[in-house]
Amino acid sequence: MKLIPILFINFCVGFISDIILNDLSKITNKFNLDSLYPYFKNNYIFSAAFYAGLTTSICILIAFKLYKYTKINYYLLAFLVGFIIDIIIEKFKIFDNLDEYYEKVGSGLWGGIAILFSAIISSLVYYYFLPIIYDC
Repeated sequence: MKLIPILFINFCVGFISDIILNDLSKITNKFNLDSLYPYFKNNYIFSAAFYAGLTTSICILIAFKLYKYTKINYYLLAFLVGFIIDIIIEKFKIFDNLDEYYEKVGSGLWGGIAILFSAIISSLVYYYFLPIIYDC
């Protein structure tokens, strides 16, 4: 995998996922996504999505570099980095108005799952969809 395309694809996955979460936060559901509403209410949709894309890319960059030097499974590293970064985001209050969300769902798990999701989707795009596009 080449780093720059992977980072760009992960940025796009984080960006689009955040827009979807923004919409889902406006409805009550069993996953407590409505607890994200205060965050989205106080942030423009594209600025919140930009920060999500940037956060996703940073996590993937760390996982990518760790994989290069440790050879631990890339997807496991993506999950662990996302887990740790999510805890850091909560503890240092890097983003405003997420207290209710972290109070309801806790930090770590969903951050890890989000970065793992992005790593999987970006790998599929990189290995399966980009070759199809380039062959056309």
